[in-house]
Amino acid sequence: MGWHEALPAEEQAPFTMGLRPLLNSVWEGVLGDTTAFTAVNRGVAEYMLSD
Repeated sequence: MGWHEALPAEEQAPFTMGLRPLLNSVWEGVLGDTTAFTAVNRGVAEYMLSD
């Protein structure tokens, strides 16, 4: 993800960049934030319902 984020903006894929909030929430949960589950749940649901 860091490699992709380092690309020029016009080369970044919107789909990939759109996953950043979900990835951040997963890391927050791994690091002990017990409230992160809601954000992870929502992010996975949005992903599963997307095109």
